[in-house]
Amino acid sequence: MTAIGSSPFSFPTPTGNCTYDEGVSAEASGNFVYAVEANSGVAAYKVNQSTGALTLASSAFAGPAALTLTTVPNPISSSATLTGLQIVPASAQIRTSTLGKQYQFTLTGTFSDGSTGFLTGSATWTSSNPSVATVAAGLATSTGYGTTTITASLDGVSATASLTVGTPALASIAITPQTVSIYQGTAIQLKATGEYADGSSVDLTSTVTWTSSDSTIATVSAAGLVQSVGLGTATISATAQVVTGTGSLTVVRPFALGATGTNGTAATVSSGGAANFALALAPDPSFTGLVTFACANLPPNSTCTVNPPTTNVANGTPVSIAVSIQTGQSATAQLHKERKGWELALASLPLFVLLIPIKVRESARRLAAVMLVLMIGLTCVSCGGGTGSTGTGGTGGSGGGGTSSGATPSGTYTVVMAATSAGKAPQNIQLTVTVQ
Repeated sequence: MTAIGSSPFSFPTPTGNCTYDEGVSAEASGNFVYAVEANSGVAAYKVNQSTGALTLASSAFAGPAALTLTTVPNPISSSATLTGLQIVPASAQIRTSTLGKQYQFTLTGTFSDGSTGFLTGSATWTSSNPSVATVAAGLATSTGYGTTTITASLDGVSATASLTVGTPALASIAITPQTVSIYQGTAIQLKATGEYADGSSVDLTSTVTWTSSDSTIATVSAAGLVQSVGLGTATISATAQVVTGTGSLTVVRPFALGATGTNGTAATVSSGGAANFALALAPDPSFTGLVTFACANLPPNSTCTVNPPTTNVANGTPVSIAVSIQTGQSATAQLHKERKGWELALASLPLFVLLIPIKVRESARRLAAVMLVLMIGLTCVSCGGGTGSTGTGGTGGSGGGGTSSGATPSGTYTVVMAATSAGKAPQNIQLTVTVQ
């Protein structure tokens, strides 16, 4: 067996007929000793930094003939003085994406009698830049990124080593959810996770650069909040350093409106008539919520009735909707209807007289004549200049009345029927009403 170079320990020598075909080596940090036996395997031992004692950490030896490795400290004379210190290794690096990762330094001392020993736990340790790393008993803990000088001091003797804390290479960025669909008008928070070469992962949501491939479909904030705009699919990207991760976001309608009646989306009516439409609300299969219906852009002097005015949708169940747009009627047209009633009454009067018996017919005729005069007078009052601006009722309205303000003028109108639900984009359908 060959002792480790500069080791403060001696290794046992074979006795009798025993021979060794082995090798022993130490890790650069001094934390582990590896023993190899050609016929049996390999073992790793953890070195106690204060006493130098070895503890078996892992073994791949084949059987009972496995190598047993022991150490015996070199005796140090009580009169020997410390002449030198050495930190192993002299330069070290911590590559981590998560601060707090540690590194163990080892301190060995050389004495005036030529002996050496482990002094890791005996020295005073300091860091020149605690914002990069702190150190105690040789164990450095990363606190930030940069370089610091590690110093070990004992009995007026000191040694230094350099420690650099840096990030490992960023291997990839994962966006979650990777593929998602949202309703138009809603938003969703995405998360970006960085996967590093050392196998660690870090939430990079607030530090990556977010972009959307199509801002007419979706926009994304610096914090990864995606707001839907239009319908379609956009690619959302998160970039850090030279690494980019992507996700797919699709914006869909929460529901749609369509016409199902014979009128479709267009109806023609006379002033005062009602345009009736049969519609259907077709929700997305996963949509559940309260939907409210309302008309806008109505023709002048018109009203809109929607049945039902609101509906609770469950799991995408379709809903039938009836819409009636009632146009306004002029006062002149209403007056014509009343006049026709009087005219019908006057036309029926002779028939009424004929039905009276002959013996009383003369008296009835006198009564009918009086009634006729009264009815004609009333008719003239009703159809006179009530709507005229200058005429008098008794002369039949020579002033010319014009069109009442309650009438819907002739023309073609586009009515907007809207379906809304809290937090979702309104969905509209246009209904065309032609008034003759």
